[in-house]
Amino acid sequence: MNLLNNKLFIIGLVLVLVIGLLALAQLMDNSAVTNPEEFSTANPQYNDVRREIDSMSQGKWDKTVYNRIKNSIDSYHNTKQIDAVMHKNLNDLLLKTYLLKLTETTEDFCEKSGDMNLWNELYTETAKFSSNPDMNKAIGLLNDYRNIRTTALAAENYGKNEKYDADKSTSFEAIFSSFHNKNHIKDNSTLKNEVNYALVAIGRVSGLENKFNKADFEICNCYAEFGKNEFYKNECLQKQSN
Repeated sequence: MNLLNNKLFIIGLVLVLVIGLLALAQLMDNSAVTNPEEFSTANPQYNDVRREIDSMSQGKWDKTVYNRIKNSIDSYHNTKQIDAVMHKNLNDLLLKTYLLKLTETTEDFCEKSGDMNLWNELYTETAKFSSNPDMNKAIGLLNDYRNIRTTALAAENYGKNEKYDADKSTSFEAIFSSFHNKNHIKDNSTLKNEVNYALVAIGRVSGLENKFNKADFEICNCYAEFGKNEFYKNECLQKQSN
């Protein structure tokens, strides 16, 4: 019985050791993947790609550079110049570095630019990685940027062509009031100007509504009094023609 117990004890101990070693190996492998910047090797191809990724992180955002490096990584793996662990590690590091650069470029764009062609390019590129949580900030910024610009244009059109609508004015003003709380967007001079023009247009249509309700159309100069808004100008002319 003692012999049997000893054998069972030894078997159990061996199993525990094996499981422990497997868990440790898994942990080390996961560490290499989740912290790619800490991974090191003497492999020259691996180190060449690492230097390219480091260089990419210091330069301007360039998706062609990203694609070129990614192709190099795949080519080295397909020709067995780097192994599967190195391949995954490099891809993880490349993606992490690229998304940081893409987000940094998006922030800079939202702070300074009014170029909608560049907005389209950034939006298209961030959309490719929309399933990656690291892109949430950049995509959110680009959506906020577009929302402010399109709302400003809509508000200006409203002020120039439509009748006063209290609910519409309130809705526009609520969106513009949030503009000043949005990091990387609130300091953009193009957006500031467009928001200011839009607020002037909203105030104008409210003033024209009051003026229209008090106007004496027998003596009113419709073009001088209401020429800045097509709706009120045409309504004034219509009343004078009746």
